Amino acid sequence: MKSLIAAALCALGCAALPVHAADAFAKPKEAVEYREGAFNIMSVHMKRLAAMAKGDAPYDAARAESSAQLIATLSTLPWEAFIPGTVGDLKSDPIRNADNFRQLADKFEQAAKQLPASAGSIGTLRGQLNTVGAACKSCHESYRK
Repeated sequence: MKSLIAAALCALGCAALPVHAADAFAKPKEAVEYREGAFNIMSVHMKRLAAMAKGDAPYDAARAESSAQLIATLSTLPWEAFIPGTVGDLKSDPIRNADNFRQLADKFEQAAKQLPASAGSIGTLRGQLNTVGAACKSCHESYRK
């Protein structure tokens, strides 16, 4: 848990730095690790929220809001790490399809930004979690192997 929190704080700190994608990563591998790290942390918190929404874990508004806030913040991070030399493991090239990719990323970010406000009740959380999940799925269908 401590390493997860440290990774999230590191990612949040990195997000505050005004850098260009080409300057941010010395090697393509670093870009891939960066975006995978952001996606992995979001996945952990999505699973926590999903467990509450399904009734597999007790609903805890404070914990739900904390996870939702992390997802909302991290949702802005991975996109800068889709740079040339890093897309060989994807089914489609987000760099060549930049307009479509950006639309899907924006859809996800907007849905994720609504999560913290929805975390106050299990009913609203369920609805917004479905919206975020659908945004994830639409990008996965186009780009993830």
